[in-house]
Amino acid sequence: MSTRYRVALQGFSAFERQALESYFRLAATPKLGFDPVTVLADSDFCVVDADRASAVEAVRSAGRMDWGVFVGAQLPKGAIMHLARPIDPTQVARALETLVVARQSVADPYASTPVEPKRTRAAATPAAANFDIDVLVVDDTDIARRFLQVQLGKLGCRVTEAASGEQALAELTKHRFRVVFTDVDMKGLDGLSLCQQIKQRRKGAPTVVLMSAQASASDRVRATLAGGDAFLPKPIDVAELLGVLRTVSNRRRRAR
Repeated sequence: MSTRYRVALQGFSAFERQALESYFRLAATPKLGFDPVTVLADSDFCVVDADRASAVEAVRSAGRMDWGVFVGAQLPKGAIMHLARPIDPTQVARALETLVVARQSVADPYASTPVEPKRTRAAATPAAANFDIDVLVVDDTDIARRFLQVQLGKLGCRVTEAASGEQALAELTKHRFRVVFTDVDMKGLDGLSLCQQIKQRRKGAPTVVLMSAQASASDRVRATLAGGDAFLPKPIDVAELLGVLRTVSNRRRRAR
């Protein structure tokens, strides 16, 4: 039996709402489904038109910014999950699945019964994906850190979390990490600056994977110029995460 989550669609045109509703009906799996609702208070999650101020303010007033997927030109203050237009229902569903996993990991008291997210290539082959490495996850958003910690833990990684670039530098003085996953857009020391400092420190610096909801060609170039070894767009796709870890593992074997 599918576990279903209620999703409030806020601020969209009738055409956009209909497209999302149709996709949710067709994309339901035996494990997971999303049911559109009109009342924000009756929802588990929400999908919001980030370009409509009244919709964003309604979500903010309800205290639901952490559990929303915001679609539009800009990421509203206090939001963590952002997608650019045009609306891609597949990306919206993947972002909602990310929030489902994150909600499970923080044991939210309002969550529905925990459910395994839609299986990806990575999740379908856990026995073949057991990485015995130490990784540092850097993100100033708790939900984003928890989500990545859960996924990396499933892949056999030993995970340390840091809530800021400054905290990450402190952790790097105490421990040796094979990979550092860092968000680009952080307050204080951002991910690009953190990457530059890591790469300038010493020979044999860890692999640095930069992550951002802004994933244009120019954003990827900026990540490369900062010294990043890989780039992952948010929301993180588990198959892409697995690919990065496999690349790192292969590099390590060749270096021996």
